[in-house]
Parts: sequence; C-alpha cells; structure tokens
Amino acid sequence: MALSDTYRALGDGKSNLSLLEDISQRPEGRWACARLGLQYWDLGDTSAAINCLRAALKSDPDNSHMWEALADAYMARGANGSALKSYQKVLELKPGAFYPALQIATIKQMTELADESLLEFRELVMAQPASPLALKGLCETCLYLAREHLTTRLMGLARDRLQEGLIAIASAVQLRPDLACLWKLAGECLTLAGSLPRSWHYLTVPEVLRSKSASEATQQGLQLLQLGARCLCRCLKLMSGEGQAAVWHDLALNYRQQVELSDTRDGICQRALAAAKESVTLDPGSWQHWNQLGIVAALPEVRKFKLAQHAFIKATMLDNTVAAPWSNLGCFVLKAR
Repeated sequence: MALSDTYRALGDGKSNLSLLEDISQRPEGRWACARLGLQYWDLGDTSAAINCLRAALKSDPDNSHMWEALADAYMARGANGSALKSYQKVLELKPGAFYPALQIATIKQMTELADESLLEFRELVMAQPASPLALKGLCETCLYLAREHLTTRLMGLARDRLQEGLIAIASAVQLRPDLACLWKLAGECLTLAGSLPRSWHYLTVPEVLRSKSASEATQQGLQLLQLGARCLCRCLKLMSGEGQAAVWHDLALNYRQQVELSDTRDGICQRALAAAKESVTLDPGSWQHWNQLGIVAALPEVRKFKLAQHAFIKATMLDNTVAAPWSNLGCFVLKAR
C-alpha cells in the first residue's frame, strides 16, 4: 500500500498499475482492486476502471467511496442510467451527501427528467446557497426548460424559468466572477429572454449583471440583448483555447437578434459578421457555425451573397441530414432569382 501511494505521489502510473495488477491476482490482494480501478481512471481507461471497481465492491458492498468512483466512471463513459443508480446507492449509504445529489440532478436534466431535476437543484441551492455548482446546475436546468417551453409556445413559463435561472447565475457570478462558464450561461439567459415576443421580453436583472448606466432593474428587449452580449464578451476574456467557438457563435446570434430591434443596424451587423467568421475559423467542422455565417452574410445590411451561398453549401456538406441549412439555402436561391 505504501509503495502504491508513493508511485501515485510520484505520478508513476505505469509502475503503480503493474504493481496493483500483480497484487490483485492474489487471493489476499482484493484490496488492490479499488486502487487499480482508480489508477485506470487516472489513465483514462474508464472500462477497465469500471470492471475493477465492480470487483472491489463485491468484497466491500457498503463502501460509499467506491460506489461514488464507480458512478463517476459510468458517467464519464456515458452510461447515465448506471451512473444514476450508483449515485443513488451512495445517497443510501451517506444520506444528505451533496456531491451525489448534485450529480443525480445533473443526470436527470440530461435524460429528459428536467422537471425532477429542477426541484432537486432548488433543494440543493436551499441547502447550500453559496455553492456555485448548485447555482450553475439550477440555471442550466431553467435554461433547458425555457427552450422546451418555447417550442410549445408557453411564453409565460419560458420567461419565468429564464428569470429564475438569471437570479441563480447572478448569485454564482458574485461568488466566482472568474469562471467563464457562469458568464456564458448569463449571456445565454439574457439573449434568449431578449428574443421573446415583445409582450414577454422583459426580466428583472440583478445588479451584478447590469451595466453602470442601467438604473432600473427591469430590462427589456434590446437592453437584455446588449447585457447578454456584455456577458458573452466577459466570458471570452476569461477563456482560452477550446470552447471559444461556441461563445463566438452565441455572440453572433445575439448581435443578429439585436439587428431586429435596433435603429443603428449597420455597426451591429458588422459585429455579427465578425463573430460568425471567428466561430467558423475556430471550429470549421461545425455546420451550425457555417449556417449562422450564411444567415448573417445574407442580411440586407451585409449583402455578402457569395459568402452566404458558400456558407450554406458548406453547412449541408458537413451534415446533409439536417434540415435547417438546406432550407436556408433554398430560400437564399429563391430570393437570388
């Protein structure tokens, strides 16, 4: 055990793996199965980690730490159903534990049980109101439900969920203003709220997310979109490397929606075009980025029709099973005639 601990402290995964594999084969070495599973987990071999942890649990079925590690491995492999059952087992052994409850709520949001997830995240926030993870999860679930309500034209419910999500993420931003993911979620909430029909596009914006010039808490339409753009820009300043393309995509969408509500359209259109181009540059393999570039390039204020046609065609080539770029390409060709 001491030698295994030393190998882990030195970061010598291969030596530790060889040692634990040898010991776990012996009748008296069952204790090594759990450590072997964790070592496989560190090396990124989730399937081997799962097998070892399951073997370890046969001899120690009430070990909550191993159940939690097994649940994490299942979740990493995408086996959400098995992960959910394992986290629930952890809660049986450790009632009131925060981390497994958080993971259960997250899995339910991912597996179309968002209503249950919302209730569980609310309970987690009440239990630990200073937890950025719980506040972030609550906002993500509210945002998911708001989009679902929009598809069924339940505008009032969509606005209510966006309001709840915005309050949650504002609290998280106050706790951890250095986390880019929190600013991105705030930007998504504000952008979606600003795109609602006129009778619904208003929110009470917490002070931490408002601009200094905004004296009133209730913001509407274009104001919400402008605040959303500020949040997304703040996110980009905090980010580096992977993930920036998605934020540039959201920023281009935000600017494109501002065009519909603004009197000074030309400057906003150019910003939308620049953001759309940046998302394509960073992630040229995404049809969504190309599709949006085509929409922005085809705007009357931009009129880069060759670029629009190229972008729509590129989007269909990247995924020819998606309807949106084909529809946009067809509309573009009809209008060009």
